Amino acid sequence: MFNRLGRHITAHWRGQLSLPMSFWVNGVVVSWLFIASFTIMERVHPASELYPAPVAIGMSVLLVVYLAVLTWQTMGVFRCARRVGGFWSIAAIVVCGFVWLGEIVPSFDVLLPLGVVLIIWFLAIAMVAFLRRTQPTDALTR
Repeated sequence: MFNRLGRHITAHWRGQLSLPMSFWVNGVVVSWLFIASFTIMERVHPASELYPAPVAIGMSVLLVVYLAVLTWQTMGVFRCARRVGGFWSIAAIVVCGFVWLGEIVPSFDVLLPLGVVLIIWFLAIAMVAFLRRTQPTDALTR
């Protein structure tokens, strides 16, 4: 099972999956899981006045994992969209941009340097996804 999951994760990162699989399953469904996790942690937070440190550590770990997964999601969708082309690819790229914008704007309220780092990180993802060949066979498929 882990080997199959690892192949799926790698195939998404390389942009080898279909655009619906990359966008809807790896993008939307996985994001919903994180939203549910954050919601649960927020509900636990007020009840944890006696033990605030474990909840704060849990939220911090969840945030770091979320940013790593968001990077994986975005890279996979961008590379797949680049490979496939067409209207739905452009739509998927625009939606990913809005997702990142939704993460970047609130971070300016919390900490200005964090917002700047997220902008630079998103631009780096876009540059890697669109300026470099994703696979040696990419040129053969066009």
